[in-house]
Amino acid sequence: MSRMNRSVLPCLMLLLVSAIAVNAEEPLPFPNMAPTIGRYIERYYYDHQRIRPRNIVERALQGLEQAESVILAQWSDDDLLLRIGDDRHHIPATEPTDIGQAMTILEKVRAILPQHFDAQRSRDLSYTMLNHALRTLDPHTLIYPPIPASEFEEEIQGEFQGIGAWLNEEDGVIRIERVMPGLPADQAGILDGDIILQIDHERTVGLSLRQAVTRIRGPEGTTVVLHMERDDGVHEIPVVRGRITSPVLQSYRHGDIGYVRMDEFNRQTATALRMAVVNLLIEQRRPLAGFILDLRFNTGGLLNQAE
Repeated sequence: MSRMNRSVLPCLMLLLVSAIAVNAEEPLPFPNMAPTIGRYIERYYYDHQRIRPRNIVERALQGLEQAESVILAQWSDDDLLLRIGDDRHHIPATEPTDIGQAMTILEKVRAILPQHFDAQRSRDLSYTMLNHALRTLDPHTLIYPPIPASEFEEEIQGEFQGIGAWLNEEDGVIRIERVMPGLPADQAGILDGDIILQIDHERTVGLSLRQAVTRIRGPEGTTVVLHMERDDGVHEIPVVRGRITSPVLQSYRHGDIGYVRMDEFNRQTATALRMAVVNLLIEQRRPLAGFILDLRFNTGGLLNQAE
C-alpha cells in the first residue's frame, strides 16, 4: 500500500523480531540481544574482513550518545565508563578481538539502560546502538524492530492486506500518490492526489508516513474510514480492506522484440517473470528475436529473486 525505498541487499539484513507481540503495549525482554546478533554476523556475513571489533563498539557508543543527550561513554584501557545523567557505571571492557567479544561489551551497556529509561525507550536505544555498530560493516546490514520487520516481511512477500494505493508524505502532508486499478481504494472512489486528512477519524497531522500506513493497513474484510481532501471539498470514504498483490512488472511485445519492466525483487518476481516471458512468446505464436529487461526503476529486494 505504500512503497518504502529499499536498496538491493548485497549483504545481510537481520529481521530480528524479539520476543514481543506486534500489538503489545510494552516490549518484552530480548535476552542476549547483542550476542545473538553477533552470532548471526559470524555465521552469515559474507566478508569477515570488514568486521573490526573495536570499531563496532566505538560506533555503537557514538550512536547511543547521539540518540540520548544524557549519555556519555568514555573507553580507556580495560574500563568503559558509562555516564547517564549523574550516575556512573564502570563496565569491564578489554580490547575485543572478535565480534562476539565486542557484542558482549555492548550487551553489558544495554543491560544498564532499563535502570534509567522506560521499557520502550530502552528498546529504542538498544536498536539505535546496535544498528550503529552494524554500520561499520556496510550501509545495508541492519536490524529491524518487530513492527517494521513485520511490515518489511509483508512487502517483500509481494502480498499484504490493505487498500491498494501508494502513499507519500511531503512537508507533513500525506497524499495518495497512485491508486492501483481495480483494488479496494479504486473501487471506493479514492483518486490519485487525494490528501488524507483523517484515518478512522484520527487526524493525520503529526503522523509519519509509516504511522499512516500502519493505521490504514489491517485484516482483510475490515473497513477503514478515510477523510480525503480534493479540489471539490472533503469526502468521507469507507474502504473495505482486501488482500493486495503488488504488481512487480509490466510487459509487452513489439513485433519480435519483448519488453519487461521489473520494479522490485519480491517473492513473486521470478514466477511473474516466467509467466510474462511465456505470454510474450505465445502472443504471436513465434519466437522472440530480442528481449529488453528494464531495471531502471527497480528498488531492490531479495537477492535470490534477482539471481
